[in-house]
Amino acid sequence: MIAKCKAIAHGGNALEYIFREGKLGRLLALHNLCGETPKEIHEEMRLIGDYNSRCKNKFLRIEIGIAPQDEPQMTFKTLNRLALLFAKQMGLDDHQWVAVTHKDTDNLHIHIIANRISLGGQVYDTTFVSNRAARVAEELSLKYGLTIANEVRSVRPHRKPKPILKESGQSSRFGISATPCSRSTKEKACRVIPCFSTNFTEAASRSSA
Repeated sequence: MIAKCKAIAHGGNALEYIFREGKLGRLLALHNLCGETPKEIHEEMRLIGDYNSRCKNKFLRIEIGIAPQDEPQMTFKTLNRLALLFAKQMGLDDHQWVAVTHKDTDNLHIHIIANRISLGGQVYDTTFVSNRAARVAEELSLKYGLTIANEVRSVRPHRKPKPILKESGQSSRFGISATPCSRSTKEKACRVIPCFSTNFTEAASRSSA
C-alpha cells in the first residue's frame, strides 16, 4: 500500500472528480457529513471552512494505492475499515472527509477528500504531509500484513494479517465510528456510511456469530 497527500484550494473540483461517472467505484465512508453528492459535501465543508478566512488551501486530497496482490482480499467492508484507520492515524477524527474507490485504472485505489479546517476551526498542519501519509500507509501495511510500497515480494507465510479490531468505545457490532453532523448544519437527518470492523481475510459474517 502506498499513499500521498496534498493540501488543495479547489475542493469542489476535487469532489466532482472523485465522484465522476466512469471513475467512481464505491462510496466507502462519510465522516462528519450528511450529504452524499459532491455539491452537498462541498457545501457542508465550505460552511466549516468559512470560519477560517485566512487559510487558502482548505482541503486535503489523499490517494491510497492498493498493491495488486492485496486486491483479492479487499472487500467493501475491508476497504471501508482501511479508509477509517488511515484517516484516524492521519489525525482527521475532528475533520469532515469522504472516501471512495476508483475503477478507472487497472490498480485499485482509494480517494479521500478532507476538510483541512476542523469542526473546532483549527487548521490541519500540512508540514511534510505527504511523507506523513506515506508513513501511515507503511505502518498499516506492516501491521495488517499488506504489501508495502515498491515491495515486490509476497507477504511471508509466517506473517499472518492481524484482524482489524473494533475501536474502543464503539457500541455497534459493525464498529460504526463515522460521526454524524449536527442538524444545524443541514435540516435533513444525517446519513452516514458505517465503518465495519473486520478481518482482512475472513468473511464479515463472523461478526454476527
